[in-house]
Amino acid sequence: MIITVEMLRKAGACKPEIDRLVSLYGEHVDVTEAWVLEHAHDRVDWAWAAENLLSEPAWRAYKEAIAPAQRAYWEATESAWRAYTEATEPARRALGKAKADARRAFEEACAVAFARVLNA
Repeated sequence: MIITVEMLRKAGACKPEIDRLVSLYGEHVDVTEAWVLEHAHDRVDWAWAAENLLSEPAWRAYKEAIAPAQRAYWEATESAWRAYTEATEPARRALGKAKADARRAFEEACAVAFARVLNA
């Protein structure tokens, strides 16, 4: 499969990633199995590439192929994620309240300023 700058643009790739492709490979790169394995740990968003660049049948095959690894990932990180969520929830609630209170005060100050300017 050859990936071109035009393909990336049409797929909605961000400019920094397009610029990166151009700086590393020029206007296109021939993506072979060997190339993918060589770059497996580079800053390539393989999931984005699969979803946006593969044909529909290849995309379905990709999803089936990664399903076991995806399940293993979630199983390995589930308890840590739960602990993180529980630990940060009070801070998130406090932040939400602080933001809401500050927003109300700001909106009130804006209304007062607007009223004063109208009457000036």
